[in-house]
Amino acid sequence: MIKEKAVSLELVEHYFHIHKYEQVIEIFKDGMGEYINNGVSWYILGYSNYSLENYELAEEQMKEALRLGINEEPVLHVLGMIYINTERWQESESALLEVLRINPESADAHASYAYLMKLVGQRKKASLLIKKALEMNPEDGRTLRLHYFIEELGNGKKEQINSVQKYMNSNDSELEKLQHLGHAAQNQNDPKKAMEHYGQAFALNPENKKLLATLEELEIDAHPLLVPNRLAGRLGWGVIWIIGVGLTILLFSLDFNMLGTIWLYTYIAFCIYTYLSVPIVKFLLKRKR
Repeated sequence: MIKEKAVSLELVEHYFHIHKYEQVIEIFKDGMGEYINNGVSWYILGYSNYSLENYELAEEQMKEALRLGINEEPVLHVLGMIYINTERWQESESALLEVLRINPESADAHASYAYLMKLVGQRKKASLLIKKALEMNPEDGRTLRLHYFIEELGNGKKEQINSVQKYMNSNDSELEKLQHLGHAAQNQNDPKKAMEHYGQAFALNPENKKLLATLEELEIDAHPLLVPNRLAGRLGWGVIWIIGVGLTILLFSLDFNMLGTIWLYTYIAFCIYTYLSVPIVKFLLKRKR
């Protein structure tokens, strides 16, 4: 029989490598104990909080890992991503450039820097950087995922299919692949397909609160009462506005007053419906749960 004892670093690393970040944080919730001066433990805890979007805590813990003398490259990389997610662009660039100075052959760092450039509007530079990252490591899952975002491959069906096919041969885990497939389905305004992929991902990691929140949002989006909303989403609300207002003006200008009035009321009813249907669906689903 296994006796209760202090948690080993090996168990912490096991949870960390299978992406059970909540368990990692739970283990250390009462303090670092004997690992208080262990830089790797601080890195693992910081990365776990980063993955769960607890950015302030993650930053503190990563800086403590640095202070304890851990290898700077991975820590600075995570700090760079934390700064991106908290919109501290200059600090992020400084951290990522330092990573590239330490390891100029890091495909992962090139991909992260490309992501930063995309976010700050330097699309050409972002495109060059992500292509370089792919040349360095064409099977890296994270690089392929960022390539999908940076090059906006979700906008074209053929491009998306090719991108997803390449990605499925990457070195990412099954969980990460299912999440990416869900994201790709969302880009194509297919909430049912997205729910299927995210549901499979959630089955692999039922403690993931972010996945649960995504599934709840998709349950709303996929509701049959929101078919008009999905149609408007596919066409684009700008197009809907042009059709609604433009056709109304055209009909009245051609003296088709009756048709113009009917169309105007129809358009107004459509707008009211799409505005009110979401809170109604949320209420219905809440009662159902």
